Amino acid sequence: MGKKIFIFLLILSLSTGIASRAFAQGQTGSIKGKITDKAGNPLPDAFIYVSSPAMLGIRTYLSSKTGAIRFPGLPPGIYKIMAEKPEFKTVNIEDIIVRVGKTVNFDITLEATLIEEEITSNIPSPTLDKESTKTSVNIDRDLLNNIPFARNLHEIINSAAGVTQYSVPNQKASSVHGSTVRANIYTLDGIIMNDPSGMHLLTNINFDIIEEVELETAAHPAQVRFTEGGYINVVAKSGGNRFRGDINLYYADEKLGSTLRSEEEINETGASPPPLDRYLGDISFSLGGALLEDRLWFFTNARFIFLSQTTDFIPWTDPQGNSHKKFSWRGNEKMGFLKLTSQFIPQLKVTGMFNYFDRYRSASESPLSWNLPKEATQILDHEKNLTASGTLSYIFDQNTFGDIKAGYIEHSLPLRLDGKWRDNPQYFNEGTGHFWGSAGFNETQLKKRFQAGVYLTRFQEGFLGDHEFKSGLEYEFASGEWTTWKTDNLLQHYFYGNPYYFDPNYFGQAVSPVTGNPVDKGKVSFSIAGKAEGGSSQNELSRLSLFAQDSVSFGRRLTLFLGLRFDRSSTKLLLLEKGESGNPVSLKIGEELIEPLYGVNPYSTNLVPEWQNIVVWNALSPRFGLSFDILGNGKHLFKASFSRYTEYLMLDYPRALNPFYAHRSHQFYWFDENMDGIVDVDDTYTLYPEDLRSYSEEDYKKRIAPDIKPPYTDEFTIGLHQELFKDFSIRINYIHKTKLNIIENVLYDPDSDKDWYTITQDTQGWWIPFETIVPEVDDFPDTQVSAYYRSSNTPVLFYQVKNVPELKRKYQALEIAFKKRMLNNLQLNGSLVISKTTGNIGLNYDASSGFSRAADNPNFLLVNLPEDSSLDFDRPLVLKLMGTYKFPYDFFASCYYTYMSGTPLPRSVTIIPPASWVQDNNAYSEPATVLLEKPGTRRAEPYHNLDLRIEKEFRFGSSGRISMYVDILNALGKKYSFISKNDGGFWFPDAENTTQGTRVLSENYKKITSLSG
Repeated sequence: MGKKIFIFLLILSLSTGIASRAFAQGQTGSIKGKITDKAGNPLPDAFIYVSSPAMLGIRTYLSSKTGAIRFPGLPPGIYKIMAEKPEFKTVNIEDIIVRVGKTVNFDITLEATLIEEEITSNIPSPTLDKESTKTSVNIDRDLLNNIPFARNLHEIINSAAGVTQYSVPNQKASSVHGSTVRANIYTLDGIIMNDPSGMHLLTNINFDIIEEVELETAAHPAQVRFTEGGYINVVAKSGGNRFRGDINLYYADEKLGSTLRSEEEINETGASPPPLDRYLGDISFSLGGALLEDRLWFFTNARFIFLSQTTDFIPWTDPQGNSHKKFSWRGNEKMGFLKLTSQFIPQLKVTGMFNYFDRYRSASESPLSWNLPKEATQILDHEKNLTASGTLSYIFDQNTFGDIKAGYIEHSLPLRLDGKWRDNPQYFNEGTGHFWGSAGFNETQLKKRFQAGVYLTRFQEGFLGDHEFKSGLEYEFASGEWTTWKTDNLLQHYFYGNPYYFDPNYFGQAVSPVTGNPVDKGKVSFSIAGKAEGGSSQNELSRLSLFAQDSVSFGRRLTLFLGLRFDRSSTKLLLLEKGESGNPVSLKIGEELIEPLYGVNPYSTNLVPEWQNIVVWNALSPRFGLSFDILGNGKHLFKASFSRYTEYLMLDYPRALNPFYAHRSHQFYWFDENMDGIVDVDDTYTLYPEDLRSYSEEDYKKRIAPDIKPPYTDEFTIGLHQELFKDFSIRINYIHKTKLNIIENVLYDPDSDKDWYTITQDTQGWWIPFETIVPEVDDFPDTQVSAYYRSSNTPVLFYQVKNVPELKRKYQALEIAFKKRMLNNLQLNGSLVISKTTGNIGLNYDASSGFSRAADNPNFLLVNLPEDSSLDFDRPLVLKLMGTYKFPYDFFASCYYTYMSGTPLPRSVTIIPPASWVQDNNAYSEPATVLLEKPGTRRAEPYHNLDLRIEKEFRFGSSGRISMYVDILNALGKKYSFISKNDGGFWFPDAENTTQGTRVLSENYKKITSLSG
């Protein structure tokens, strides 16, 4: 990111208000304590009153026989407590800070008196929570208002300790303490906002509706669902007894932001300038208040964003002579939000929420890159999301609370090819990574999720300690529908600009298997997508969950946490009618080459019957922990926990198991008989070694192992938490995670019921090793490697999805984090994480899909990634600091600093064995890609970034203010060049164990593909 300056104008009118919530436990905090006299004796039957501008009405409690008081379900905010009892002085305690997901513990001492007297006790609000073992951080209103975050939820999430950012636009996600990017749960007022198919955040949660965010990163209790990563608990604003309105205006353009590099410097790199905002406007209107004071509150927001941005595409002329120029994209977003909170009787609160989102992009951001011209992009033609939810919370008595929640989400994602190029085939240069011609498909995705739950909380004293029982029953129904089509389903492969690159030695001409003539040979692919819109693929998921947990306290110092969660999930595939594909060559190949062997032409019209119970998972997830108050004053806590998290059953699993999944594509050898360079029906085609057997119903239902079980993560945490002084706390945690039962797509022979994806399983000699020495390149030395090739006696390729015991992920971290709440004009947050993320399967979207190539064959599983390899999100050292200082005259200065170790750099090569060796060993001559170094041997340069904000607030009477601020991004002036340091390419050895041969380096080696700064 270059050094940019943005100006933001905030106008607040009417009087200040503050948000409110229903009692629902997940979006609230708690106050607990004990009432005693000056001698320390418990005082039963004392009347306790709790009030706050954040809460409808007043809550009351009659202290128990042990003097205990409990107020769960409190909206985050500033509270006041009044305690009174006949013959004792009435005590008022003010400025009690309650945060989401946290419990405030303190004791109240009442002093005997003969006259009515009221005093105010100045008890500092505790900073530690001894009622929980979870590791979490709260981003409250002070941080949201002051820290120079980008105005989106992902920027907030990435500020937490242990979070590593993964920036794929429109599917931004993060790895939390070594989890996959799919492993996080996002909730808005308790409603899951994840995509049920891929588990990324399904919609943009509007920054301006956020009251507070709790980021749980480890030691999740049983009530938290399936997440090995982060639980992102977003609580929305709700209004208050006093009206409040906000107008937020934000603007940036090319004049306010610029790159740090000169035009001459950019030209020397050969790359395009870093993407910059040509313009960015953000207008937001909010209004909240009381329709009926202390009975019915509302909050509403409308937000509109319009923007245009350059891309980092590098201008390029394709092998067909077409020039591709720089381009920019434009777009807009519309958001609407309404929330009503009511309490017409003291025992009952009802909350209703509606959220709307609409996004348009002239070029969808997800795949944008230096190698993707405008014609190869898709138009995001108004992505829309509707979310509605309701919560009913009831107080049965002062120790028993119930919640009923329900929510519905509907999300549509229409991706369209540009009309100018939509009928073109797609081209891909395997040597350089360029695409052109057109994008992959037209597609409309429709996702729906209904979720409901019933929850009960009960406090019970005296039976083996003081208990807080929680239990819940949850139901979820989710569906996904994909409609995919393209006029021309051809993808033609080029190799360094040449459409012909196959012969027995992968260079020159080959002999046609039909005519016997010397002809040029290449590779083509055809997706099985239909040529016209229609034929949707539909999948459904049902989930039933139960959980129970008990927090039991012994005395005032030790609390044990016992929890168990059960989830039963099942999926099915609905009836599908697949339409005919568009390119006549694909129809011919299917009819002449595939159908005679397997009885199906995948490029013709096909019908897939309904498939019930494709995957059924039953999962138990135990959670245990303890919290020990070392000195008994709540300021020195020892915490430990064990948790097991089972993976969510994504709709992506049954979608990919659909034999006629439209994205499915097959490669073929192409012999250009007429030597015209055009893929047509007069040419000759032969089958490429691929799985074609799985089109028959008899076989495709064997694609999923019958005994498949949910992947799970075992997590241990241990830590010390200490309040050093008022409003300042620090924690030191050790976190250990191991991921097992990982699901992947592996080679399987259904006839013999035998796996054969590893050497240890190979009892038939199906894998033949080839030893070679890859010659030195620059500073890289000669490297001895082994590659494995299939024997010609192997079974027909067929893949099965199953638990792969050889696949593992492991994470260890020492986390040090501190927090100073806003006091004496200063707030400060920070963290230092020293960690190690290892394994043999990555954490990104592809690696966590279940259908990557991680266990395809011994080259991937055995050669490439030993179990102790550094994974893609491994960052051994991460430092984050943020803070705000308030100067006189309402000036504020804030900062946000991040340091992160560099990404592990892979180094690989594709090996083509000599034809003589292939013939002598009766092997297939297929490319085999292997790593030349263990990942983590080399890393990209570390990342530093400092963002600053300077703000001035102007007040108008007691009810209005204007705030203006300037953001200075990348204040350190850091510049980064993304250089491909992987020599990659191909190695054509002349024989085994020799450096003699032809080494073709990657065309992108040492090339700068993109710039930042």
